[in-house]
Amino acid sequence: MKMENIRMPFKIKILLSVLCFLIYQPIFSFAGKVDLPRTGQTTCYNSSREAIECDGTGQDGDIQAGVEWPDPRFADNGNGTITDNLTGLIWLKNPSCMKWPKVNWDSAMEFVNGLANGSCGLTDGSIAGDWRLPNLVELESLVNLAVEGESPAEWLNNQGFTNVQSSEYWSSTTRTYYSGFSFLVGMNYGQVYHGIQFYEDYYFWPVRAGQTGTAETWQTGQKIVYANRDDGDIQAGMEWPEPRFNDNGDGTVTDKLTGLVWLKNANAAGTATRDQALEFCNNLSSGTHGLTDGSVAGDWRLPNRKELFSLIDYSQNSPSLPQDNPFENVQVSDYWTSTNLGYGSILNAWVINMEYGFVRSSYDKDPYVWPVRTGHTDSDAIIDFGSGTGLWARYNNTSWTKLHSLSPEIIATGDLDGNGQDDCVIDFGSGIGIYVLYNNTTWTKLHGLSAEIIATGDLDGNGKDDCIIDFGSGVGIYVRYNDQAWAKLHSLSPEIIKTGDLDGSGEDDCVIDFGSGIGVYVFYNNTLWTKLHSSSPEIMTIGDLDGSGQDDCIMDFGSGVGTYVRYNNTAWTKLHSLSPEIITAGDLDGNGEDECILDFGSGTGIWIRYNNTSWTKRHSLSPEIIETGDLDSNGEDEIIIDFGAGIGVYVYYKNASWTKLHSLSPESINTGNLDNN
Repeated sequence: MKMENIRMPFKIKILLSVLCFLIYQPIFSFAGKVDLPRTGQTTCYNSSREAIECDGTGQDGDIQAGVEWPDPRFADNGNGTITDNLTGLIWLKNPSCMKWPKVNWDSAMEFVNGLANGSCGLTDGSIAGDWRLPNLVELESLVNLAVEGESPAEWLNNQGFTNVQSSEYWSSTTRTYYSGFSFLVGMNYGQVYHGIQFYEDYYFWPVRAGQTGTAETWQTGQKIVYANRDDGDIQAGMEWPEPRFNDNGDGTVTDKLTGLVWLKNANAAGTATRDQALEFCNNLSSGTHGLTDGSVAGDWRLPNRKELFSLIDYSQNSPSLPQDNPFENVQVSDYWTSTNLGYGSILNAWVINMEYGFVRSSYDKDPYVWPVRTGHTDSDAIIDFGSGTGLWARYNNTSWTKLHSLSPEIIATGDLDGNGQDDCVIDFGSGIGIYVLYNNTTWTKLHGLSAEIIATGDLDGNGKDDCIIDFGSGVGIYVRYNDQAWAKLHSLSPEIIKTGDLDGSGEDDCVIDFGSGIGVYVFYNNTLWTKLHSSSPEIMTIGDLDGSGQDDCIMDFGSGVGTYVRYNNTAWTKLHSLSPEIITAGDLDGNGEDECILDFGSGTGIWIRYNNTSWTKRHSLSPEIIETGDLDSNGEDEIIIDFGAGIGVYVYYKNASWTKLHSLSPESINTGNLDNN
């Protein structure tokens, strides 16, 4: 049965007009958020270039910030192309296949724009216009900064490419204000500088768009078009948020493109040696250098090369930062990174020049220091206050905004379009159906039927949440994959649907309770049904209680049996003999392990199982709703609790104090990052 053909007749057609009238559509545009990849570096050095233990150094090999590379990193497509599974880009397998592999910039642009199936070993069906010269960010993404004893080119040749040269390659990014120059990336060391377009000959490497990667590239900032299909023309990569930066008012600035938090004062330490730069960042804390952010020593670090590189706006010079940025005391000079030079020289680390955006290695005592720390995306609270009041969102823990006048039956959140921003999936009930609020801006109808259960999770592991919907008896469970196509998951209508990565594969598994007589099944890796338990639980939730990277399944089997946990997809362990009324999970202390929050009902109240080891009573009252989410963006989940009529909604902040959020008692509470902040 195709989902498009499932219909429920409206009793009165005017409901559609009423819905369209009531729907609020704010006029904003939001860009995505990129997840920066790791540099690949795992080794640390002392000032004499001797390898040392990394722990506690603050060097790139110690922190290893960023998204881990896929294994394998590259996939040979068997048609003259190779896909980079990290970025999703497709590269020509043999970049030196042409008669003159070294040419000036104009000739490189002309050749690449005409490249097509049948030349350079291509059997991919591509036509002229599919291929292009990569922009600077795309070309730099190929550099492995970890390799000892071999150049980036040699490493790439060992990954399946052929004839990659240990030399410089043209990018499509032209130097603003110096339009006769374009940027180069050296595959001999990994340096970034420029060449004269009409005069100098360098290698070039065609690329074309591919699939969604685990760490997508971002726009360089260049908007001016200097040549057909150059960087300013194509503007490939994730679009920057507008505004790009947020001044947090506490001595820090958040880059909304990457989520990183930077010290507002870009010259707090002056010039320094590399060791001094590392020490300064490792010891930086709130109360010094204008900081009032509550940070402690160890929160800050010297940025790695990818992190500092991500700040550069290649449409600007002196400094090469986005215009209207809120930073202070930016020096038009070199800044240290935590990334050591991996090949070819005793010079000890990479620096990035804030005048032109050049990337080079240095051992000088002149570079400046710019600390960074990991940012925390905050959760917005989505609350339905019922008929007559409607649906409201509490954004950034500061302001209430009405999302809709109607009171929905179901609310779920998930990043359906894979742009790093949660979408809100809402069932408005029979006669109206299911709508999605995409990117906090646009309402779109998902289906005309009203659902009994809605859940979200990335079942196929491609970075987009899939929408799992139970349409009830006679219709069953369907999945909306990749925000595009409906597929039937099961004919039965379940009692509970939850999602989580139970086996640590990187793909969410779907855990479904089909009720008494059937029990609980798991749909693993989007392929295989496996029975998890014969009993039908009363409550089920998912969370990583032991911090293993695999979600654990928590189930209440009712009075006389109690609550059990399925740890690491292997063994059942009894959590408590009592049968609770509510179970939820969240990382309340920010240590990477979810806490289990249980309401044991009137007379017992709310208890928390911290770090999978100890029970703590949190409140004597028994609530109506418990939800978790990081409302204040500090890396720790808050507990949001509705205590019912006459008391209202309270939040337990920073695992320490209660604050009233609202006097009304809602019908439902959800959390999600709707505004990409």
